[in-house]
Amino acid sequence: MKRLLAYLFLVLILVCSTNQSVVFAEKKRMVTVDSDKVLEYKTPDINFPKLLKWSKSSYDDPPFRDNSGEYKKMVKEMGDPCFRHWETTTYDGKQIAFEFISRKIRSSDQTNTCVIEVYKIWAEPANSINYVAGLSSGSGEAIAKPFRYSRDSRRTFAVVVTNDAKRLCFKWPSDRGVIDTCYNLRTPQREFSKIITARLNAIKLREEAKGNVVVTTTPTEIETSVTDTSGPQIEVPGKLIAKNDQVILSGKITDENNIASVKIDNTSVTLDKKGNFEIDLFVPLDGLKVSIEAIDKFTNKTSRTIVISREQKESGEQIVKLPSLNPTKIDAKDNPNALALIVGITNYKNIPISIYADKDAKLFADYAYRSLGISRDKIKLLVNDSANYIEIKTSLKRWLKNEIVEDKSDVYIFFAGHGLVSDNQKDLYLIPYDGEPSLLGDTSFMRSDLFSLIDESKPGSVTAFFDTCYSGLTRQNEMLVADARPIKIVADETSLPSNVNLISAASNNEIASSLEEAEHGMFSYYLMEGLGGNADLDQNKNITVGELHEYVKNRVKEKAAKLGRDQNPQVSGNKDKVLVKLN
Repeated sequence: MKRLLAYLFLVLILVCSTNQSVVFAEKKRMVTVDSDKVLEYKTPDINFPKLLKWSKSSYDDPPFRDNSGEYKKMVKEMGDPCFRHWETTTYDGKQIAFEFISRKIRSSDQTNTCVIEVYKIWAEPANSINYVAGLSSGSGEAIAKPFRYSRDSRRTFAVVVTNDAKRLCFKWPSDRGVIDTCYNLRTPQREFSKIITARLNAIKLREEAKGNVVVTTTPTEIETSVTDTSGPQIEVPGKLIAKNDQVILSGKITDENNIASVKIDNTSVTLDKKGNFEIDLFVPLDGLKVSIEAIDKFTNKTSRTIVISREQKESGEQIVKLPSLNPTKIDAKDNPNALALIVGITNYKNIPISIYADKDAKLFADYAYRSLGISRDKIKLLVNDSANYIEIKTSLKRWLKNEIVEDKSDVYIFFAGHGLVSDNQKDLYLIPYDGEPSLLGDTSFMRSDLFSLIDESKPGSVTAFFDTCYSGLTRQNEMLVADARPIKIVADETSLPSNVNLISAASNNEIASSLEEAEHGMFSYYLMEGLGGNADLDQNKNITVGELHEYVKNRVKEKAAKLGRDQNPQVSGNKDKVLVKLN
């Protein structure tokens, strides 16, 4: 009896603790599908025979439905989910089952397109899903019946999580297509914790009343394994050299069982599903020693020390590298109606190079996918010699025309390269790979003609980003034409179709500069940095044309001033147009 009470008290301490996550070794599953295709619940621990249920009436409780305000907007656009939360159950607080049931569809409802399948399930933390019951492993179809003796056509399934799960998310069908739904699990967990705590306290008090001694000190015995006695494997370099005062330390930590804790210099670090991690570290002039400690759930520990030295540079002019752009960190919504034509030309056939322009275009293609939400197969990328006059013209007249859906498509155009103004200093041209400045009208694209050509297909909107200037100077302040004369451009920036939004790198008479510290065009670098989330100035998870321009303009203007130049990015069109919808 004493050993049982000690065990119960240990569970009480673990369930009530808010300072640590506990991973339990499960003896058996609490939810299975029986021969009648009904979800069957059995206690995994004989000391907890009673099934606890959390009322399904809490389905509409805002704390349970994660991001309820944003979710309502999504439902308005994508339709109601074909599944809803049914009930949440547990026996001992270790395994918690969230059961979901498909919507009841009347036979007379001919507009509902619901299906009973699930496409993706994920949780936070990533390893907090124990198992799923009631879903076909092949098709993701829900197969469990809600009642044993019933003709009810609805189907159910259950996701069983550990007691440290904080969030449970689904990609599943809606009555208009597909929708993502997330649930905040803290409300049911708190309810179960209260009940289990009260139950264990009652057992403790009754046993004390009988004269039995209850151990109240924190037990030192923890879960152990006779087979797993080795610590996690830490894969990191033994030595690093930082080029400046910052270094990104990345590595991988794995174990045959769950990893309970990872700390770098006593700071907790989160691993991804494969055990990878990445952390930014400050490196002082005299270097740094970093300690890594990983502990698995059986308290097997592994430690590593890494020596990081800092490269000493000779005094004199130094280029401080700017942070590399990383589009994979963006979490934005898809835009199924969008497409993009992206052009970048560094190595021209007849004129000086436009340094980094091809690199700008290649990276922008990833930002178009990650940030603007454009499908990969709706992105056309032309760089260097593939961005010749014929290829660009073909892309405009055939590819775009075939892809655009009238009044619906959002078209994006990105151009990084050279531009030039006509002899009358009124018409602005974009120069392709094989363009010839002396035959500008015959070998290049007049900007107004380009927009008119796109407008013939009547897209819903056109948004263009032009990292070019028309002053006759390259990004490195070289002349495009040997006998160039002074230019005073008088082109009208506002003469654009009503559905076109344009953010350009500089005003007409300015130079579009390169940014050597980032190895990108200055405009392109800050444009992509803004699209990555930095331009969400009001923190409402939407980035508009106006916000993006404001962000880019301020940073480009400041950076160009340090080079002794004037560069002021320009904007035309609808400043309230939403370009990026962040999750």
